[in-house]
Amino acid sequence: MKSSSTENSCDQSIASVKVLPIEGNLFNQAFTPEEHFMINLCNVCEEANAPLDLVDKIVDVIRDAQNNGLNMESNIVHSRDHFLKHLNK
Repeated sequence: MKSSSTENSCDQSIASVKVLPIEGNLFNQAFTPEEHFMINLCNVCEEANAPLDLVDKIVDVIRDAQNNGLNMESNIVHSRDHFLKHLNK
């Protein structure tokens, strides 16, 4: 069976895809900060064996919080452990 030109071009496209190491300088230059954010969230979900649609839910929570005045650059934003310690006092 002869392969179509679409299959050939798809195979060539797949062959040209290069994986960039997340720690590498080329990775840092290849993506916008927003893309880095999404890539990192996806990686966190994959490492936790969580479904990737969790990323969308997390982004929605962050957007809602920012729309309600959350400043992500604030020193008030702490880790989960810090938050739980103060919550349990």
